[in-house]
Amino acid sequence: MVNQSFHARGAQGYLSWCDRAWSIVRSLRAVTRIWFDILAPLTMVSILIARPLTAMQVVVGGAITICAHLGATLISDSADVDVDAMSVETSRSKRVLVTGKGRSGDLIICGYSLLAVAAFCAFYFGYIVGSLVLVALLIALAYATRPLLLSARPIWPQIIWPVLWLIMYALIAVICHSPRWLSGFGFAVFVALFMGVGEGITQDVHDLDNDMAGGRRTTPGVFGLSASLAISIAAQTASLFPWLIFCAMYPMPLVVSVLATTTLIVWILVLVLLARRLRYAYSKSMAKWTHHGCIYAFSVTNILVILGTLPSR
Repeated sequence: MVNQSFHARGAQGYLSWCDRAWSIVRSLRAVTRIWFDILAPLTMVSILIARPLTAMQVVVGGAITICAHLGATLISDSADVDVDAMSVETSRSKRVLVTGKGRSGDLIICGYSLLAVAAFCAFYFGYIVGSLVLVALLIALAYATRPLLLSARPIWPQIIWPVLWLIMYALIAVICHSPRWLSGFGFAVFVALFMGVGEGITQDVHDLDNDMAGGRRTTPGVFGLSASLAISIAAQTASLFPWLIFCAMYPMPLVVSVLATTTLIVWILVLVLLARRLRYAYSKSMAKWTHHGCIYAFSVTNILVILGTLPSR
C-alpha cells in the first residue's frame, strides 16, 4: 500500500486544474464541519451571548472557526498519506492524495491560505482574539506537521485537544463580550474532558491499525487499548461533574439536564461495553464506534443545550 501511495503521488503532475480544484473540494469533510465547526461553536455562543451579534461578527467569527480547522485539516492530510493508505476504510484509503487524484502541494497551499484568512479575521475583534487564534494555529501546526507532528506521538494529543477546546470557548466569550463566561465555564471543562481527552483517545483507537502500520506511535499503540480506553472512560465520566455544575449554575431547564445527562451516561456505558470487547480482539467496526459514538453523544448534548438556552433569550 505504501508503494501504491508513492506511485499515486508520482502521477499527480498529470492532473488538470479542474481535477485539482475538485480534489480540494473532496477534502472538505462536510460532516466534521457540521459538528465541530458549526454546532459546537453555536452551542458556546448560545450559552455566552448576552446581546445580539451583528451580521459582521457572525460572518467573521464563523470564518475564523471554519478556516482555521479546515486549513489545519488540509495540511494534516498531506502528512497522513502513507497512514491513510494503510486503512481498510474507504473514507481514508480513497482520499485524493492516496489515490493520486489530488496534489499534496495544492492542499498545503490552500491550507496555509485558510490559516492566514483565519488569523487576519481574528484581529477584526482586537488583539486578544487575534493572539488567541495565533496560539491555536501554532498548536494546530505542531500537531499536524513535521518536525513535531504531535498527532503521531503518545500523550500529546490528550494535552492539545483540551487546550484547543478551551481556547475556542475563550474566543467566543471575548467576541460576545459575555458576562456569563463563569456560569458557562463548566460546559467548557466538560467539553475539554469529554471530547478533548475522551474522544481524542477514541479517535486514535479508531485509527490504531493503520497508525501502527504507518509507523505512528499514538497513545493506544504505546500504552495498549485497555489502558487507553480506561483513560477515555475515566475522562468522560469525570466530565459529568463539570457538566452537572454547569446545568445547576447556568441554569439549564430540568428536562434538558435530565435528557442530556441520560444521553451522556448511556453513551459512557456503551463505551465500557465496547472497551471490554476490544480488550480481547481488535475490531475496526467496534473501534470506529468508540469514536463516532462520542461525536453522536456530544452532538445530541449540544442540540439539547441550544434548546435549553432559548428560554433565557
